[in-house]
Formats: sequence, C-alpha cells, structure tokens
Amino acid sequence: MSGPSVTVELFDAAEMDAQIRKMAHQVLGDFPDEERIKLVGIRRRGVSVADRLAAHLSRITGRRFDQGEITLKRYSDALEVLHPIPVLTEAKIPFDVTGQWVVLVDDVFYTGLTQWAAIQVILNHGSPEAVRVAVLASRLKGVIPIHAHSVGSYLSVAETDVSEVR
Repeated sequence: MSGPSVTVELFDAAEMDAQIRKMAHQVLGDFPDEERIKLVGIRRRGVSVADRLAAHLSRITGRRFDQGEITLKRYSDALEVLHPIPVLTEAKIPFDVTGQWVVLVDDVFYTGLTQWAAIQVILNHGSPEAVRVAVLASRLKGVIPIHAHSVGSYLSVAETDVSEVR
C-alpha cells in the first residue's frame, strides 16, 4: 500500500513566467539567427510551455515564431504508470525543418526517452541544422545521452516522485 499523495508547489505563476523568460534568453543565446528558430512542443504540457516560450521570444525579438507539436503516449491514465517506450500518436509540424534550428519543448525532462522519441519524429520530417531541448524542469536522471539545453529549473526529487506542471 502506498502512502498519501503530497503535492508541493515549486513556483508560482510569476516564478514560472521568470523561468520561461530565462529559457527564451538561453534559446536566443544558442541560436543567434532568430529567423531559423522553430518550436515543437511535446503534447500535453510541453505545448503550453512552447506557447509561453514563443510569447517571450516574440516580446524579446519582435517577431513571430513557427510552432508545431508532437503527441507521444508515455504515461497511462495514471501518471505513476510509465510505459517503457514512448509511442507517436500524432505529429503536427506545419513547416519544413530542413536547415532550421528546432527547439523541442517539454515540461519536464526525466529519462530523456520522450525527448529521444520526439527527436526521431522531427528527423522524419527533414534534416534540421540542429535540435535543442528546452524544458521547464529537469529531474537530472537521463538514461540515454540526451540532455536539456535550456532549463527553467533543476529538480532534486526522489525517483518515485511524480513531477507535474500545471
């Protein structure tokens, strides 16, 4: 039998906004030619983070950023039950990624398996100049050689804890 579920708020709306603003500056530092930056959010929560990241990038640069989304099934209906391999269910990438700088956006980086599967989808849509991962929070576990390049916050939590962005 498991113990009671405990929810801990790591940051409020203003702090989350500051984290995403920091991520926007990190992205622009990685990719100085802002016209080639394309954002691809991983559905569910990565898409909303990508929307907010695009808004910050637009405020900083004065231009609009193309966005796409990838839907992968990684969790069952219960967040505690993890499927071993993320499975593509849908990809909406309405632009050519060839020669572009693609920023793959998700809410939480944990093992890297979800991001790896999403990168495979991006590569099936063309040959980008580079792909970088941007996440609101990184749990620092990483089981494959992928890491987040733009990170809002680093989390030190137990492996059994569930990290959820709302």
